[in-house]
Amino acid sequence: MVVSPEDGFQCQIRAGNEIEDFKRKFEELYETGFLLEGFTSVPILAQRWYRYVPGKPLYDREGNRLSEESFLTPTEFALLLTLYSYLEEEQIQPSVSTLAMHLGKSNRQVRRYIARMSQKGFLHVTPQYGPDQQQLANYYDLSPFFQRLYAFLESFGHKKPRKQRKKKQK
Repeated sequence: MVVSPEDGFQCQIRAGNEIEDFKRKFEELYETGFLLEGFTSVPILAQRWYRYVPGKPLYDREGNRLSEESFLTPTEFALLLTLYSYLEEEQIQPSVSTLAMHLGKSNRQVRRYIARMSQKGFLHVTPQYGPDQQQLANYYDLSPFFQRLYAFLESFGHKKPRKQRKKKQK
């Protein structure tokens, strides 16, 4: 499936009163502590294009190629976002059972999603071990997804964002 950013998106613009109502409700939630746990800012380009970012070919257990390209499913993207939310929490790595609780899936399903995302080339998983060589948790590297996303977008002429330089004060 080939989709390009030039295809565009349809969007609806809210009326002025609806925007004010939304702002008021948002502020009420914040004041009651709803957002005190924190929030995650997700790049819009990741939200819009994750389903079209090509991954590695998939193979079965015997080594036969099943597909030329692979893509993230909505559930795999939800898992990626859940892992992404932990990046801002001082590099705390969630357990499989914590991820399963967040996604409403079983531990076994989450392990399968992680393995499949790794096989597709969207995620690197590094086991972490304690001094007694018992596995503590996994370290999840999400950079492969973002590298693939940037390559996909650049293939359509979208430029990678540059870091802004700080202006010198006189």
